[in-house]
Amino acid sequence: MTAVSETVTKPKGRNWRAFLFERPKKDYWHPYLGGLLLGLVLFSSFFLTGNGLGASGGLNRLVVFVQDLISPEHVDRIPTC
Repeated sequence: MTAVSETVTKPKGRNWRAFLFERPKKDYWHPYLGGLLLGLVLFSSFFLTGNGLGASGGLNRLVVFVQDLISPEHVDRIPTC
């Protein structure tokens, strides 16, 4: 009877460390072009929906909801934008 030995081989290709730290360099956009495009997207978001972009609006609504549960008189005195 012969013994079969199992050998563990590493998968061929790149390992996780090379994947994270040895990525190819990519060129950046021109900062003024990126700023102009971001400004156009933000303006169109205000124009179409009446709200801006980002997570701060949702967080603000959550904070006002909690404040309204605790002190509704305070929330009613604050003017909305």
